[in-house]
Amino acid sequence: MTHQTPNESDEIGLCFISDSRDFPMIYNFSMARMRKACPKGPRILEEEVGRNIRLDGMDPFGEDESVAFQLIRNMLNGENNVIRDIKVPISTRMLFYMSELFIWLGNIASIKLFVPRNTISGLIDGIIHKAGSLNRVPEWPLLAIVAQRCEIPGFTKQCRDVLGLFCSSGDKEVPEKLRGRLSVREWDLVKSLELMCEEVHTIRRSYMERIFEALRILCFQPTPQKFQNAMTDIDRDELNLMDTERSAMLLGMWPCSKCEGIPTGDLQRELMQMVPWFTSPGSYLGSVEVLLNLLRQAEVNIRVHKDGPDCNQLRHFCKFLLQKVTSEANIS
Repeated sequence: MTHQTPNESDEIGLCFISDSRDFPMIYNFSMARMRKACPKGPRILEEEVGRNIRLDGMDPFGEDESVAFQLIRNMLNGENNVIRDIKVPISTRMLFYMSELFIWLGNIASIKLFVPRNTISGLIDGIIHKAGSLNRVPEWPLLAIVAQRCEIPGFTKQCRDVLGLFCSSGDKEVPEKLRGRLSVREWDLVKSLELMCEEVHTIRRSYMERIFEALRILCFQPTPQKFQNAMTDIDRDELNLMDTERSAMLLGMWPCSKCEGIPTGDLQRELMQMVPWFTSPGSYLGSVEVLLNLLRQAEVNIRVHKDGPDCNQLRHFCKFLLQKVTSEANIS
C-alpha cells in the first residue's frame, strides 16, 4: 500500500500496525531522503512497502509515537526547527520512540548529517529545564537511552549524579525503584547502559559525608544564634568559592527569621534513635532517599511529639534534601 500526494511525489506512505487496532496507520516518508540518509532505507522501500510494519513496544496510533514520526520526518527533510509543527510539549517517550525509529531506519551514526547532535541535546535539555531537574522528569531513564544512542556527551554523568541519590552501598544495577512504568524491554535497555559503576558509589559517599557533617554541626550547635558562629572556617558570602555540595548542605539548614532552637538533648537523642550513623557516615549502607525519610521522621518527632519549635533548622534541611530526591515538579 502506497500513498503519494500531488505536491510531494517523492513521498511514500508506509503502514504501521498495533495489536489494539484492526487497521494500519499510514506515515509518509521521503524516498530520496530514506535512500540517502538511512542505511536500512533501501531495504525498507524494497521489502516493506505494501506490508504492515510492527515496531516492538510502539503503538502507531499513540500521541507520543505520532510525534516521534513527525520529528523523524522533519529531521529527514532537513528542517532547521524540527519541533515547529509539534503542537504538544515534547516528552521523554516522544524522544525515546524517535530513537526507536532511528534504530529501525539504521545506524544513527550514518544520519548525523540530518540529525545534528545539538538538536537532540536541546530537546533533552528543554524537558529537564521544564521539570526543574533530571530526577523530576517522568520516566527519565528513557532519556539515558536516547542520549547514549545519539552520543550526547555529558549526559551519562547527569544520570549517575541522580543514581548517587537513590542507590545503596551494595547496588550493582540501577535500583528497581527507578523503573516506574517502564516495560520489561525498556528496563532491560536501561540496565544495559552500564550506568551503575564506582563513580555512582563515589557520588553517594560524597553526599553522605556532607549530609552527616551538616548534621554534626547542627547537633552540637543546635540554636540558630550559635549555628552561624559554629562554621568558623566558612563565610556565608564565600560559600560559592568552596566545595559547592558542602556549601549547599550547610545553606540548606541556614536558619530563617522564624527558626527557633531545638533543645540539644532532644535533637541528639532523636538523631541517635532514627539516624544512629550520623557520627560515622561510612557505616550507613542505605541511600540518600531512605536517609531523608529517617530525618523527616526525626524532625516530626521533635516538632510534634516533643512539643518542639514549629520552624527549625532540621526542617529546613529536610526540605533541602527533598528538593534533590523528589519526583514532583513542585515542593510545598
